[in-house]
Amino acid sequence: MLKVFLLWLLMAAGAVLNGVSRDKLLTPWLGTRQALTLSGLSLSTLIVVVTYLTLPWLGHLPEELYLLIGCFWVALTMAFEYLLGRIVLQQSWQTINERFNLSEGNLMILVLLVTAASPWCAARLLGMI
Repeated sequence: MLKVFLLWLLMAAGAVLNGVSRDKLLTPWLGTRQALTLSGLSLSTLIVVVTYLTLPWLGHLPEELYLLIGCFWVALTMAFEYLLGRIVLQQSWQTINERFNLSEGNLMILVLLVTAASPWCAARLLGMI
């Protein structure tokens, strides 16, 4: 379980860097909507690559555990998003919930789906299941 958490921390650090680069570089250059979309796609790609490269560190597990790992990562991500937004950044619930608004170009829903599926998909591609 510790290894699973450490892998999520690695992805969370990448997500924070992705968000900072989006806000500081992409948004001024492309505008908010396009920056959010590109950021969501790049974060999804990062999650897939990190999962694929690091999953062998966990070893061979029963197939259903890879699905549970993805669900655990999504739960951690949701907790992080809401706790960071509400407690650290002191954002309103509405502002936090806007992260899940596809019509504004935010692909956080895609990021969560990729996060959920990536352990099982990577294990399948790596021949671990």
